[in-house]
Amino acid sequence: MKKSVLVSNKKKLNNYYYFKTIKILQKKFNSLLKNYKEKKPNVSKSHLITYLTLLYSFFDRSVKKNLLKKNKSAKKKAFFSKKLKTI
Repeated sequence: MKKSVLVSNKKKLNNYYYFKTIKILQKKFNSLLKNYKEKKPNVSKSHLITYLTLLYSFFDRSVKKNLLKKNKSAKKKAFFSKKLKTI
């Protein structure tokens, strides 16, 4: 009984880590995109691309660990790539 509770808690923490990291990266990407559109000097397109690749890798890892479905992950990836292309 104790082992199953520990495993369950570990899975919950792992899920929390992935979802929290994705949320943080999304917010950071959106703020960088906003700053880039306002032509602030400290933001370049390479910064945006690096954060986008980090987001993509976390989406892929969460799909691999069965935290997200492939379809939802693909929609999110397309959404963020479309945001970057509209610049």
